Amino acid sequence: MLDFLLEFLRDLYIWINFVAFWVVCFDKWKRGRYEEWFWFVTYAFGGVGAALACFLVRHRTRSGAAYRVLKFALIQFVLFKLLL
Repeated sequence: MLDFLLEFLRDLYIWINFVAFWVVCFDKWKRGRYEEWFWFVTYAFGGVGAALACFLVRHRTRSGAAYRVLKFALIQFVLFKLLL
């Protein structure tokens, strides 16, 4: 039962970061029109996926938002590793 729970949490972690990655890419494609989605996804779901997208597509790096997202990514990754 514990193995199933750990596998579920790992899959959930991957899924929410996948969604965060594509929401950030969509915000970049729409030239920042969905900034509230960008921050919602970053805070609520996946800092790792959002940070990866920010640095891969060079999104919000000048304003410093990508580095704030990176802080959330590090916190999320450490919490995930402590949990599993």
